[in-house]
Amino acid sequence: AALARWLVLLAGSLLHLVGELPVLSLVNHWAGALISLAKTAVILVLLVNLLSLIPHLSSLLSQSLLASEVLRLSPHLLDFTSTLLLRLGEGSPGI
Repeated sequence: AALARWLVLLAGSLLHLVGELPVLSLVNHWAGALISLAKTAVILVLLVNLLSLIPHLSSLLSQSLLASEVLRLSPHLLDFTSTLLLRLGEGSPGI
């Protein structure tokens, strides 16, 4: 057990040193930035599609160039979201 623990600590230390190499560090930072950008885009698309289902907000979103483009590029998501919400609403009494 002590040998296994020592090997894990050694491997962790070596990986930490390799991760600090200038090229890998730069790649790691850029990859993190790209992943964050992709996550933000997914959240934006989902949020715009959900907000477009609310009548008053739908008219406001149509005035936004960004929201209009998001809705134009993701029509299937809007259809899926509205169908899903309708099905959820049918199964919930009192809503």
